[in-house]
Amino acid sequence: MTENRTHRYHRSDFGPLPAMLEHMDLFLTFGNDSVVVTNRLRVRAIQALSSLRLDARDLEILSISSVGDQSVPLDYNYLWETNVLEIALPEPVSAGGVFSVETTTCCRPSDNILEGIYKDTTPAGCPQQ
Repeated sequence: MTENRTHRYHRSDFGPLPAMLEHMDLFLTFGNDSVVVTNRLRVRAIQALSSLRLDARDLEILSISSVGDQSVPLDYNYLWETNVLEIALPEPVSAGGVFSVETTTCCRPSDNILEGIYKDTTPAGCPQQ
């Protein structure tokens, strides 16, 4: 039986999550043709983790680091073909453990791709939205 779908993605399309987002701070800097975003994530591991996988589409990665007393740059792998950013954690985190990661990325909003940050129609004489 074919499922009648009104949305592209449903929760049932994904397996169990390995981690739960506890808090996120976003700092956005809007330029003429780009947006730089610093994203601080506080995450609780649901299962033991040595890396964190995040969705990422068409981003320029500027920096990725741990957050805490001894913040350090983190190794990462940006898998363009699957739109995944895999961040190596500085040390393994056991189930229930909390850790924080900060990413700084740059995106270039489009007039025609309505995903993530995008340009909106602007009335004449007003700044671009």
